Amino acid sequence: MKRIDAADHDDRTPMKAAPASYAPAGALVLHAHERAEVVYGAAAGAAGGVTGVGGVAVGVAFMVAGGVTFVVAFGVVAERVALAPLEVALAWALDQSRDAGTAASKLWSRHPARWDPHGRFPLPGLSRLLARLELEQPALAIEAAAIVSANPTRRRHVVAAALLVADRTVERANSAPRLASLQDDLKPLLAGDRLASGERAELELLSTVSREVSSALRSDSVSNRGYRLGAARSLLDQPNPGSAVLARRRPAVTRVVEQALREAEREREHEPAPQVDQPDDWRRE
Repeated sequence: MKRIDAADHDDRTPMKAAPASYAPAGALVLHAHERAEVVYGAAAGAAGGVTGVGGVAVGVAFMVAGGVTFVVAFGVVAERVALAPLEVALAWALDQSRDAGTAASKLWSRHPARWDPHGRFPLPGLSRLLARLELEQPALAIEAAAIVSANPTRRRHVVAAALLVADRTVERANSAPRLASLQDDLKPLLAGDRLASGERAELELLSTVSREVSSALRSDSVSNRGYRLGAARSLLDQPNPGSAVLARRRPAVTRVVEQALREAEREREHEPAPQVDQPDDWRRE
């Protein structure tokens, strides 16, 4: 058998592949970025969840004659497991700092839900942060909700935030004028699909109560005012549709309506004559 020396090789003789060189994934991606010639394999597709945080994934690079660098990353699961405690701890610390008066926008800029949107684990306090953003900075809240909603694991935080916003909005309706404007405050919540059917039904009922109170406050007739407030009070006697969170706010709303109704009754005693022909059953014992 003829011995083949290295000098006998020509371009038609297949050469053995160069040995694989091992390096940290970060270094390989950096090298590929410099060459601007990165081809991702199936495993690299799985690594699409890796963001700007340094990971522990290891890649295998194969250098070919054309200078193209092929990167195959693996160990993504291990990298995620390693990051989870750090991100959960950071989210918890940011949630605690809300009591120190830190602005919601500043907390969001540092939050792992923003710079690692693909994490497959829930984050403590994220619902409260989204609710604060919606109450304080609605434009930024829309952007944040879109990022969180895109992650199936964290989508529930957006739903929980909507309920927190609804609860806080109803809580603020602690006077007749504020109750009258509640219908406008509830429109963004009722326009979306983040609320369950029971919660939506309760907010729709409170929105109707708000319209009645608004009509009462705009009326020049005390009799008309009493009639509208009586209608609002009757609505609040309806059974709660099933929202335990919002149900606790109904007694406070009822007290606001009853207070306005008592004031209308006192004013009616000094009104010369009823200006409209309304039934006289709006008084409540």
